[in-house]
Amino acid sequence: MGQRSEAEIWLPSSFHCYLFNLLEWPDEATKTAAWSAFMADTEWSEIKRVTHAEHGLMVGQIEDRLLVPVDYSPVKGGLLQTA
Repeated sequence: MGQRSEAEIWLPSSFHCYLFNLLEWPDEATKTAAWSAFMADTEWSEIKRVTHAEHGLMVGQIEDRLLVPVDYSPVKGGLLQTA
């Protein structure tokens, strides 16, 4: 579903059932196409339906935010490098 790298998964320090999944895409058009394909994916929809039936609602509102690195970011101009 498009070229991407999973940069990090974060949780806030005061846990309120939020999950932040930070993904890196080569450009916004690729991100938009891949995200649309993911949301329409029948396998994912079925997994979500079965999980909801067995364990209750685990995925509520999904927010999509585009973040850009600041000028002094070590990832500016390239993919994230993990140690």
